[in-house]
Amino acid sequence: MQKPRILHFLLVTVLLIPLVGAAQPVITTNEKGEKIKVYPDGHMEYFNGDPIETADGQQATYPIFKGYIEPLDGAINVNQEDLYHIAQRRAQLSNTAAELAAQRVQEAEDNLSRLQARWSEVGDNEHQRNILQKQLAAAQRTLNISREQWRESQSTAVTDQELVAKGGFVEAFNRNRNESRRSANRSAAIRAAADASYASLIPLTDNSAATSFEDVLRRPPRRVCQLAFEGQDEEMNQLRRDLVPEPLFSYTDERLRPYLQDREYLRCEAYLSSVGGYRYLTLDFTFAYPNAREAYGFIDHRSILTLKMLNGEFVNLQAGTLDRGVYDTVKQELRYSVYYPIDRSIIGTLKASELDLVRVFWSNGFEEYPVRQMDFFQRQFACLGD
Repeated sequence: MQKPRILHFLLVTVLLIPLVGAAQPVITTNEKGEKIKVYPDGHMEYFNGDPIETADGQQATYPIFKGYIEPLDGAINVNQEDLYHIAQRRAQLSNTAAELAAQRVQEAEDNLSRLQARWSEVGDNEHQRNILQKQLAAAQRTLNISREQWRESQSTAVTDQELVAKGGFVEAFNRNRNESRRSANRSAAIRAAADASYASLIPLTDNSAATSFEDVLRRPPRRVCQLAFEGQDEEMNQLRRDLVPEPLFSYTDERLRPYLQDREYLRCEAYLSSVGGYRYLTLDFTFAYPNAREAYGFIDHRSILTLKMLNGEFVNLQAGTLDRGVYDTVKQELRYSVYYPIDRSIIGTLKASELDLVRVFWSNGFEEYPVRQMDFFQRQFACLGD
């Protein structure tokens, strides 16, 4: 049974040979997901960690992995370079958290020193001495907590850096994918056993005093359709309508949460548009920390956006433009805005079920985000008349 696969692989190898310059190997991936070099004379060897040029023109080096990479749901495959970028981003976010923790320690030390310096100013005033003692005790506790958070963040940063330097990020990815797949299968089994729709699984209220009222969980009130723009599209010379953006998801890495106060590291708002007979999804990303461009990179033209529906279906859209992000120096936020054309043949799929999660492919690897507004497409398509 293996012979046809071997012949197929050798045929692909032979076809690649004329495209290779003198003595320059082609870096590719075999059927097992292993990085290999294919030389002009036809011989092959495993990629040994030499620097290669990535899609954004940078040089990257990472350890060779001889094994299998779990495919993503939705008919999307990833390679070792993708996972390497993700591991790099995680290490960078760990370093950022460690830097912020060090700043927090310095602030706590300065505050404690300032309070200690006031002790001589208080003199024999017992009331003020009692207040100052409580302030000193609180400042010392804050400093102790800050130092502990700094030690933990330093340890995490070292671990993540070692994962990049020594390898192991592929195995970690495989473990996470398998666990996610098991969780999804358990959820699907529960829904199948119930033999009911998602909405019907939400219990009706058993409060007899409220029986005359609508159950807003099962029957949420219909939202009023709001247009952000309605007028002539200058490029296409057709009527364009943009719906009002609404929050779709937010994300904050747990290592950064203690230092962002009430802000989210990433917020995403979304809306649908119609231009003539065409439909578009626009995602507006806002990062609360300026290093996001280094950690995430950019969203390339035709990069994939995967939409996972609650019924298990997947829809892949492609970005209609390249966006490298714009930094707002006043609000200190990094913003991206990307539109994705929607073929009318998949509108029915997007309306048939609630939205579960969104998978965004950045130039430095993908990330998955659970959504807030699960009925986003159903409501917004209804507002557009679809």
